[in-house]
Amino acid sequence: MKIKGPIRSILYAHKAIRTELDVLRDITEKLDLDADFDEIKGRVNFLSNFVDSHAKAEEEVFYPAVDELRRDTSKPFNWDHKLEEKHFQSVKETLAKIKRYRNPSNFEGLKWNVYALSATLSAHAQKEDDLLVPILDEEVDPGKQGEMVGKFVSHIPPHLMEKGVKWIIGILSPEERVDYLGIIKRGIPPEKFDAVTGWVRETVSEDEWKELLNRMA
Repeated sequence: MKIKGPIRSILYAHKAIRTELDVLRDITEKLDLDADFDEIKGRVNFLSNFVDSHAKAEEEVFYPAVDELRRDTSKPFNWDHKLEEKHFQSVKETLAKIKRYRNPSNFEGLKWNVYALSATLSAHAQKEDDLLVPILDEEVDPGKQGEMVGKFVSHIPPHLMEKGVKWIIGILSPEERVDYLGIIKRGIPPEKFDAVTGWVRETVSEDEWKELLNRMA
């Protein structure tokens, strides 16, 4: 089903999350005792912070709207968020043990925790894409959806906003970038969108930037 309203912006965040989980699994498979763990630690911390902020925004903006249409629909999704927090904590704790003790036995534990996180979080995002987003798209008018997207974005802490936008833009295709930015533009004040476009220009190549401007014109 094609999502037509502004609510589809959440699909792009979910795509970025799933892509990052793929990267984490790949990095984990290649780790050994001589590895530098700073990269995976940094990626895990960023993804954990982003997902936590994303989840809280969902719980405060999207889930109540869904529950008005389908009573208690959000309950299992809230439970998923709690499970994801536990998996993130397990990954962080295992990484700390490996970095401190360099014990080979902990590598299997790290792989298990990363794969558990990936399976849980990927499935959660897919369920939202397949179940919640279509409900909101079909039964909430586009203007109201736009207001919801604006509120959602306002829940993202400033220190995460810049890095999050750059991260998502770096993962999206040219067509998706145009669509994503168009939705964001309609949901936030002009001065904030000016900041967003500045971050985008720092992320893409000069040719990609020119193409983006032409597509958005």
